Amino acid sequence: MFRHVEFALVSTLFAAQFAAAADLPKEGDFKLTFHVITESRRSIPMPEGQFANLNLETLVTTNDAGNGFLHSSTGRCMGMSSGDAKGGHATGFCTHTDADGDLIFLTLDVGFQSGSPITGRKTYTGGTGKYAGLNGNS
Repeated sequence: MFRHVEFALVSTLFAAQFAAAADLPKEGDFKLTFHVITESRRSIPMPEGQFANLNLETLVTTNDAGNGFLHSSTGRCMGMSSGDAKGGHATGFCTHTDADGDLIFLTLDVGFQSGSPITGRKTYTGGTGKYAGLNGNS
């Protein structure tokens, strides 16, 4: 089953150090838009009107500035979501790959309500190449 969801997130990022990337700022604000396609969803039986799922998703991310952090990156996320028709909660892990092939690792803990933007926290937990030592929250 494929499902496409888009959401934007305004974030502040702090980096302990970016190895070999003098052109990247050590910290900053950014706004991202995530285009999410659900590749796989496995559900378990729940009481009437509730759900509990394991999800595998693919993302394409754009930085609303048209360049910069995570612009035109791709990602894969694995997580769990639960809730009902009014809203719910999701937690999981993601890996993003930028155009140079460097990786960014993050965890997510978000909530969602029907008709409202997704809210919560993404925690950047490291990376490879220019993102080695990356840390921060959005």
